[in-house]
Amino acid sequence: MRKQLLFRLLFIAFTAVSFGQNTSFGVTAGYVNGNAKLTIMGDKNSEGQSGLYGGITINNEITEKLHFAADLVFMSIDGSNFLQAPLMIKFYPVNKFYLQAGPQITYTLEEIFEDFTKFNIGAGAGVGFDITSKVYVNAKYVFQLNNYFNGPDNAQITSKIDFFNAGLGYRFN
Repeated sequence: MRKQLLFRLLFIAFTAVSFGQNTSFGVTAGYVNGNAKLTIMGDKNSEGQSGLYGGITINNEITEKLHFAADLVFMSIDGSNFLQAPLMIKFYPVNKFYLQAGPQITYTLEEIFEDFTKFNIGAGAGVGFDITSKVYVNAKYVFQLNNYFNGPDNAQITSKIDFFNAGLGYRFN
């Protein structure tokens, strides 16, 4: 049920953006770092691992200073594979420089333990710069809001992965 709802929301977002008058399509790729945090009965452990991402992007200019961007990217971090779908509002306080914020959904493509979910729902924020009208760079950090562990509450387990992305993008139109 939750999977269907999330995929429907992504479909609606991509469809709505794609019919805008000032919409551009492109590709994006870059560096990703996943910081896995596991807490079991108060004992905290964390580990960061790096990898790469690449995918497609849609940018819709709502106003000159406000844009909506939706990406769908494949990530690979130390042999684990994910699909990531950030839905960001971009605010341009000055020409070419923007601040971005919004939700992100990450789906784990690997098989995982039974009491864990494959969905990561996060809140992200970052910055970007349009080098030209077609080429841009950006970076963002996304904090996971939900717990990957969905087993019994009395297990006292919290499992989360936060992501840092830094990359380059190219707009086709």
